[in-house]
Amino acid sequence: MLLVIGVLMAAFTLKISRATLHRNDWMGIRLPATMASDEAWQAAHRRVLPWIAATAVLALVVAIVFLIAAVMGASDRWTAPLLIGSLVVVTVLVVAPVPSALRAAQDATYWDAIVGNGGQESECGWCKDRWGLS
Repeated sequence: MLLVIGVLMAAFTLKISRATLHRNDWMGIRLPATMASDEAWQAAHRRVLPWIAATAVLALVVAIVFLIAAVMGASDRWTAPLLIGSLVVVTVLVVAPVPSALRAAQDATYWDAIVGNGGQESECGWCKDRWGLS
């Protein structure tokens, strides 16, 4: 189970890092703010990339530990708590960055609205609206 989660999260990490994960109905952070535009989708997923990568690494490492333990004939006495703990940590690593992703998507949406309606980007990373306000 953790091996499948790790492989899926690794594939997810590669798609995010290469900016090839497009808005879809089955993979990614699908909130109204992230689905609002392609820019919001990409911004949200770039923001959570380190968390997703950490989840993939953790799940793969724990899966390898379980495979080694199974080959060595380890008892359920220590493998069951390790499995439950690992699943809890993986769940936290997947859910914890969602508020940050939401903020990134909202920022991208506001940026697009300002720049798309006559505003312009500044060199310092800010933008001005069509009336010159930053």
